[in-house]
Amino acid sequence: MAWSEAKITFRNKTVLTGALIIPLVFGAFYVISGSAGGALATLQVVMLITLISVMGVYLTATTTLATRREELFLKRLRSGESSDGSILAGMLLPSIILAVLQLAIVLVAFFSRGAELPGQPWLLVIALSLFIAMCSSCGLVTSVYTPSAAAAQITVMPFFLLALGTAIWTAVLPDGDFRTLQLLSPGGALAILVSQAWESSPSWGDYLPALAVMLAWTVLFGYYGVKKFRWDKR
Repeated sequence: MAWSEAKITFRNKTVLTGALIIPLVFGAFYVISGSAGGALATLQVVMLITLISVMGVYLTATTTLATRREELFLKRLRSGESSDGSILAGMLLPSIILAVLQLAIVLVAFFSRGAELPGQPWLLVIALSLFIAMCSSCGLVTSVYTPSAAAAQITVMPFFLLALGTAIWTAVLPDGDFRTLQLLSPGGALAILVSQAWESSPSWGDYLPALAVMLAWTVLFGYYGVKKFRWDKR
């Protein structure tokens, strides 16, 4: 199912542009610009993860599910032997794999250009993985309120702006007066966790709250999305 969806994705120019071309253009821009390290490297990595995950996973998941629902494809799949979970996983898996591959390629190229390597790379991997999972589950939620592929251009904007805005805000002003608000936001938790990856030896109290927030958002979106998911046309 996932392989069939991947082939359909690469035939759809609109979805392919959002899932592959635009994220890679952003990634190439940051790779070419390079970085000397420090706070600038953290901001650039946060931007890379946010843009590629939101464009490649969140936008693609929302558009794909809305399109397949409108075509009654999901309804036909559900009438077969596949479970609801396997159908949704098959729809989401191609965009997740594509985003992971893009991020791996772009980040390797970015660090090879001389950017400062994180002292705790495993934290960066966890932050990346959790944010991709969050974008997938949020795409599931957004698709509930997206009647068509065309409408996805509007319905994805709130989370897109929230994730990108709070990520930039937290990365640029990490020690402001709104630290708690930054921590509780999807993009802010990502930025905090990524910044901790550059610390030599962060304590549990530094990164566990951000981990918990990102996991909570992912579970909340996933639970609500599965519960309210529409299989028939609106």
